[in-house]
Amino acid sequence: MAKKSKSKNAPDGKDLFDKGAVELGRKMKAARQLTRPYLSLASMADEIEVSDDTLGRIESGERAPSVFELNTYCQKLKDRQVPEKVISDILHFGHPVSEEKPRMMVTSEASEDDTGLSSHENTRSDIWDYPKLGEQFFGAKIKKSGLRVVGETVLLIEQSGSNKFRSLKVSSIVEPKVELSGEVTSSRLGDYVKSCTHFYSDPVIQYLLERTGRKHAGSGVDFADEKLGLHSLILPTQVRREFEVSIVRTSFWTEREFNRRIVLPDVEPELIDLARGTWDVILSPRVLEIEFEFPCTIYIEFVLITRDDKLLVLKKKQNVPNIPVWSCSVERGLRWNTSMNKGEFNLEEPLLECLEAELQLETTHVEDWWFTAVGLKAHLDSAVLGYVRLSLTKEQLSSLIGPQISSGESHYFSEFDFVRLDSAIAELQEKYGEQLHPSALARAELTARALNR
Repeated sequence: MAKKSKSKNAPDGKDLFDKGAVELGRKMKAARQLTRPYLSLASMADEIEVSDDTLGRIESGERAPSVFELNTYCQKLKDRQVPEKVISDILHFGHPVSEEKPRMMVTSEASEDDTGLSSHENTRSDIWDYPKLGEQFFGAKIKKSGLRVVGETVLLIEQSGSNKFRSLKVSSIVEPKVELSGEVTSSRLGDYVKSCTHFYSDPVIQYLLERTGRKHAGSGVDFADEKLGLHSLILPTQVRREFEVSIVRTSFWTEREFNRRIVLPDVEPELIDLARGTWDVILSPRVLEIEFEFPCTIYIEFVLITRDDKLLVLKKKQNVPNIPVWSCSVERGLRWNTSMNKGEFNLEEPLLECLEAELQLETTHVEDWWFTAVGLKAHLDSAVLGYVRLSLTKEQLSSLIGPQISSGESHYFSEFDFVRLDSAIAELQEKYGEQLHPSALARAELTARALNR
């Protein structure tokens, strides 16, 4: 069949793309105006983790959103009571339908990144293998450090047998000299960062100060809900078998601007260089103490094991700040407590709160629990790793958590599965591969070892 000639006035592919971008941006902005409670451009930008400028360019049609940005944007519209028909129209327009009917192609500004993958392929659903952070940051240096790496987590301390622990021994507490609450101005945020100079390195301070210069830099963060960070780790010795930690009062803002940006596809090269240099310091030889001169929120991350030795695997919902990776099983960031004192920080309360909040499991379902290690994940958050032995069988646990997850009522998880404890590592790698949480393999290995499986 003869090929039809192109009309002189017919738009080329680029014109179609540009017109599609403008129309999609218009639809997105109009839908945002319908949100209840209302989401400003700055607030929506924080929700989908892009800058105000980037979202402004998306809504004006100057830049196309990535798949993840579009899907997350639409999820936020749904959360804010925007009619389903409006959201469906955006999604229908935003994804290509066929070659005969060109639609707005969802991609990002750059056609390729430094991994060689197109931006369309490199969505946030694969965030933990974009880039392969461990390979960038650890490399051959791990052997000289004397530390062990499992998956995307470097194990700083491993405790077994009678050295397993249920609390953190706190040797000292460090706090910023400036306290913040509610919405803050860029100037006030800058004062906050400058007051952290006694526990963050100069390069980290300079980077964070640059982040305070953005419009609405402090939006989306409740500074009254502060987090617990790691300041230093005093290693155990043959004489003193316990390790100690120095903790710092930190915030979600510093974690968002530092740790969480490290894993984004459009991360600034200077932040990757800063992270790489930080890892060089962490992996350098030392005697008794590791200092963390960067934001390092402490998470408790633990495996759930059923009475019949099945390990629970959960897929996180694709919803900021969650990233849809498979994890075994749950994680919880430690919160600052105004009554915090030197001495012991008991981990039982946050552990039980996590089980109740995320899976509606009760204290009576817990048969035993321990923590066995402290690790540092590739994006420089710390993890206290452990396990919980449940009094429930696989079938009983499935009947409790299944309905809330399968119905979509769970705020945290979209799917669940089980693997055998005695073959967990092999099954996790075979089933989920690159889509595993950074500390999933470490948790599974440590738990199997602790329970002699």
